[in-house]
Amino acid sequence: MKIIAIGEIDRTTWNDVVLSSPDGWVFSLYEWQELILPVERWGLQERSFGVERDGRIVAVVPLQYSNTWKVTASSGWGGSGPVLVPGLSRDEENAVLCEVIKQICASARHDHAERISMSISPITKRSLTNRTGVSPTYKFGFAETSTDAMVVDLSQTEDQLWLGLSQIARRKIRKAKSEGYSAELLDWVKNIDPYYDIHCETYFRTGVEPHPKAYFEGMALKISPLGFNFLLGGKAPNGSVVAFHNSAKMPHSAVYHTGCSRTAHQNSGVNYLLFWEAMLQAKRLGCEWYEVGEIFSGSTDKKSRGLTEIKTKFGGVPRRYFKGHTERLEPFFLFDEKYDSQTFEEYAFIDDDQFR
Repeated sequence: MKIIAIGEIDRTTWNDVVLSSPDGWVFSLYEWQELILPVERWGLQERSFGVERDGRIVAVVPLQYSNTWKVTASSGWGGSGPVLVPGLSRDEENAVLCEVIKQICASARHDHAERISMSISPITKRSLTNRTGVSPTYKFGFAETSTDAMVVDLSQTEDQLWLGLSQIARRKIRKAKSEGYSAELLDWVKNIDPYYDIHCETYFRTGVEPHPKAYFEGMALKISPLGFNFLLGGKAPNGSVVAFHNSAKMPHSAVYHTGCSRTAHQNSGVNYLLFWEAMLQAKRLGCEWYEVGEIFSGSTDKKSRGLTEIKTKFGGVPRRYFKGHTERLEPFFLFDEKYDSQTFEEYAFIDDDQFR
């Protein structure tokens, strides 16, 4: 097998792997890697690559190094992980993953990274069929750092989805509609400036530094034209846009990605209305699942508790948001017999006191 840098792979070939793979997600796309690199504040350096076998690309791996955080991550901004072509046997997948992890470790060592990090969307096709709830990164010897996300089954009827909402959510949606608020699909490119204006207002209100404008420009100019997201605007009774809800999507699933609202309209229910309409829009587009967002059960952090409370008001069930990291920059594979026998057999019968 041969490692090939992303710059040597045609974008169509790269995206064909992403779109056909059970691992594929929006943040795995060729254009997403192009989108995140120009954001100067993040300082990401491109390390993405593909794996070729017998003249065919059998995996693509979004990967960036952040000198700011000293982390090699897949991806540097947005969960991805290795993306393997469909149809491989288990042994073939393991062989490809061995090459992938060896390359990631080599890249991390070259950059003097302090950690390797990986996160995988809960609504990739492979994640949706994961019945164990165990992160795939465990097999690389990564520490388990997974969280949960609320995921709604869009195969339900609209009435069933409505009844799945909490009473508070239904009440706020009715309130917003009765007061003249509405939701409308908007053109991302035409709304970059209005979006960023409200984004900054939202982040300043919550005491968080706004994302760079280049991030949203990239979504509007690179992702939206390909049909991998949609933007809803929440309109006040006078017709002005006072809130936005941005969803990323693949053909089978969609996720609440980013959103913002005017301070003066926080209590109007417009954000609840946007969530509801986004779920319906994803259903109309043929998506089978909608991820409402990450939750943090048991957290003592005020912000995390608040986010969890809101995200659980739209129905759905918790699914694992797979994450893992390691400070070990040498390859390690739980599924590779040679590592089990050659590396660890010598320790099997040593007295435990030597490890205390």
